[in-house]
Amino acid sequence: MINRVKKRLRLGDIYEVELPNGKKAYGRLFKEYVLAFYKTRCHDVSELPDQEDYEFYVGVYKDLLQDGVWRVVGKKCLRINACGRKTV
Repeated sequence: MINRVKKRLRLGDIYEVELPNGKKAYGRLFKEYVLAFYKTRCHDVSELPDQEDYEFYVGVYKDLLQDGVWRVVGKKCLRINACGRKTV
């Protein structure tokens, strides 16, 4: 069942995307409507590596992130470097 309540987007949220082969891809909200997808494909978010090793970045529609099809399963906060810029 799809949750129709619109959720607030938060940088660092990790979204779970089910793949046809039974595994899952995980994307982290990197900036407004941009997900950074991890290289690792696994069965559970707990299997993700600690380091941020991304395969690609993709812009998505806001509704896709809020409609519950891709659900938020975790959060990794973004760090701020010495120049005041966000790093992953």
